[in-house]
Amino acid sequence: MKLAAARANAQLGVLDARRAGAIETACHEILDGSLDGNFPLAVWQTGSGTQTNMNVNEVIAHRANELLGETLVHPNDHVNCSQSSNDTFPTAMHVAARVALEEQVLPAVDRLTGDTRPPERGVPRCGEDRPHASAGRRAAHARSGDQRLERHARP
Repeated sequence: MKLAAARANAQLGVLDARRAGAIETACHEILDGSLDGNFPLAVWQTGSGTQTNMNVNEVIAHRANELLGETLVHPNDHVNCSQSSNDTFPTAMHVAARVALEEQVLPAVDRLTGDTRPPERGVPRCGEDRPHASAGRRAAHARSGDQRLERHARP
């Protein structure tokens, strides 16, 4: 998001090209994992993500200034550039959820549901390999499994 904001702010003339370029480079270094050690915040944060937003701003500004060789990028004035953590944090969470859904969850569901052929003779059905399960529990388990798969089936 900070990368996209820097590009948009540069296009709008709110951020000069030199600062925007350094911010973009710093963002790419965050994305490739080079700056992971600069994010020590624990999960114990407020709901708005203010600590994370400000940590990202500080890391980007510090690295951008290193790249520029002088202190031209301010974390709030240039990196944050009037963004509210009440907007950035929920947006980042929505983007992350969408990416995880498309890249991990849906492919896993596709792999899970990819082979819908009935099992061959001699291959135990769900619950049959558990002799301690009653016939009623096995049937209920099979039905609930079918319902879970149907909810995720694609047209």
